[in-house]
Amino acid sequence: MSKFKCIKIGFHSESGDGFKNEIIGLLSKKYEVIEDYSDCDYFFATETIYRSYKSFEEVLKLNQATIRIFCCGEAIYSDLNLFDYVLQQNSHLKEDDRIIYRPYAGQLVGSCFEASVYELDKCKNKEAARDILASKTKFCNFIYSNPNAHEMRDQLFYALSNYKKVDALGSHLKNVEIADSRYDANWEKISIMLKKPYKFSIAAENAVFPGYTSEKLITSMLANTLPIYFGNPYVDELYNPASFINANKFLSLDELVNYVRYVDNNDDLYCEIMSQPWRTREQIENYDKHEKVFEELFFHIFDQELAVAKRRPAGTWPDLLYTNFFLSMNDSKRKESRRLDAIYKFLRRIMN
Repeated sequence: MSKFKCIKIGFHSESGDGFKNEIIGLLSKKYEVIEDYSDCDYFFATETIYRSYKSFEEVLKLNQATIRIFCCGEAIYSDLNLFDYVLQQNSHLKEDDRIIYRPYAGQLVGSCFEASVYELDKCKNKEAARDILASKTKFCNFIYSNPNAHEMRDQLFYALSNYKKVDALGSHLKNVEIADSRYDANWEKISIMLKKPYKFSIAAENAVFPGYTSEKLITSMLANTLPIYFGNPYVDELYNPASFINANKFLSLDELVNYVRYVDNNDDLYCEIMSQPWRTREQIENYDKHEKVFEELFFHIFDQELAVAKRRPAGTWPDLLYTNFFLSMNDSKRKESRRLDAIYKFLRRIMN
């Protein structure tokens, strides 16, 4: 007989294998985990529920007794009317025990990136920084595939390109051909290798969102290139502000470009910045503390009796009106689709 409590879990159908493995690995520390999609007690979903109505419908049609956990890896707020608990990156959000803060990249950055955040904490000094500078052969990189990001990302590219050529290695604004693709299985490792020859990296998020700092900054740091960061307004809480250029702090793009130009032409200043630790001792300690608190709050979800663990509101509005509002939208879409199909068929018939 197992000494562990047995829990039945399910995942949203579009959840990635890396995400599933991480959740199962974490739960397996304390519980016997059974994946049961047809009759799960706990259901895990990510922002992929918003890719299509069919994906979103998986949540709407869950058993009301199922505990729903939203794991938010992108820049989006979570719906506490639909989910009991939320795992997210914004340490400033509080809602009793329902919103659980987890620092980004606890163990994994993406599904295949094995580099731990602790690799950022290797010793840095001016001698090492000068060796790094001597290895640099190119100015700045820009590696993105998404053309629909926050407008500041492209503005950074164009503004810095007016000073020196910025190599766009991704499919968006590409001006340098590379053999690799953003969709390669080990893309995070590839991106580090691609960034290594550059003095600077544009590390800009796809959105401005409190707490949202993705792999773009971490991979730039691991490549020993000086990041020009834009995105999370609280990024200084996570990483040493003396170790990178924070575009959020400048009053204008012209001011930012002038500063980058100054650093680019001042080897001593470049080495001084690159010799700074990516994370301060206090930030490392805070990270470790938050990881421990995260595990305590996360396991608390499953330590409770199932009925006690429910946090969503219950009753007429949340269970009936709110859910039916979304379901009726799909009914309307079906009716509209049938109506349009009938019109198209009629037009084709009279035009032939």
